[in-house]
Amino acid sequence: MPVDLHSLWTVEEVARFLSVQPKTVYQWASACLIPKVKIGRAIRFKEESIRAWVESNEEAPVSSKTRRPVGRPRTRHEGATLKNLVQMVVEADE
Repeated sequence: MPVDLHSLWTVEEVARFLSVQPKTVYQWASACLIPKVKIGRAIRFKEESIRAWVESNEEAPVSSKTRRPVGRPRTRHEGATLKNLVQMVVEADE
């Protein structure tokens, strides 16, 4: 299926959409944490893939008493979520 070139975002557009620095998007892309399209040496992002990625990283509601997701058992590792990635980047920049 052909890709609509008008629906491809640059690193800067993704960074603006996610409210992060462009270097953060580059780091996520190089670590394969965010869906990307390589065109030669350029990195582009499908708008619908980025929106779906954000939706898939939405966390469950959190109980105010336990500060853990409601209805989910406590696990040692919850996996990489968008919120965790952003927090790691913020802490690294401090």
